[in-house]
Amino acid sequence: MAETPSSRPSKRLNQFRNAAITITYTDSVVNAAATAINTTTTQLGNTINSNFVALSQSMEIAKSSTSESMARVTTSLSQSIDGFTLTMASQSIALETVRDLALSNTKSTNIHVNKEIPIGSINGTNSTFTLRNIPVNGSEHIYLNGLLIEEGSQTDYTISGSTITFSEPLWEGAKLHCTYYYATETTVRLFADKEQPYGSINSTNTTFQLAHEPVLGSEHIYLNGLLQEGSGNDYTITGNTIVFEMAPQTDTRLRCTYYYEV
Repeated sequence: MAETPSSRPSKRLNQFRNAAITITYTDSVVNAAATAINTTTTQLGNTINSNFVALSQSMEIAKSSTSESMARVTTSLSQSIDGFTLTMASQSIALETVRDLALSNTKSTNIHVNKEIPIGSINGTNSTFTLRNIPVNGSEHIYLNGLLIEEGSQTDYTISGSTITFSEPLWEGAKLHCTYYYATETTVRLFADKEQPYGSINSTNTTFQLAHEPVLGSEHIYLNGLLQEGSGNDYTITGNTIVFEMAPQTDTRLRCTYYYEV
């Protein structure tokens, strides 16, 4: 009797069916994994976006804070510069005021010249000498060898402007000095009192420097309190440089009093 086919699947069919189930199962796992990856990627993207937004906001805040700080610094610097400019302007105005007051105080002021040696040869034949300024009328005091002499055509000399004419030539070796006032409107004179000239007092050095250039003839130079004679007698002076004929001895006290112009 022939066998009736069984309703159970054959072994081969079962193999195909199991393979299909396996493939279907594998697809499901892959799909699930892909979905999980997509979800994770989306979450990571959102996190990155959130962090980027937060970073951008922080940078904007920092930028705004920096801008405000820079603005404050700029304002402070501007105020400092304005204050400095104002201070400088005030100082400039003050200096101008002092200068104007100084000039206004010296207008029509008589300047004193002390012991000036008039220009001219003392050689027994010359009788005409010139002062460096025009004296205020009648202010001159002319000394020959320390003796005050009289003005007048019938006495010792006449003066016209800055020119002195003696009634007789001065003999060789005479010492001539003139003290007088002259008018000025622009010169300011300051007084240096008992200044110690710069230079070594060592019995060999003869050259010394003053802090300022004295008005010609105004200097009074003392060695150990003794007034020295200029014009090549005890010393000569050029500008602010004093040159002695003989070097002051070690430990000598050297002082100079004078006027100078500013």
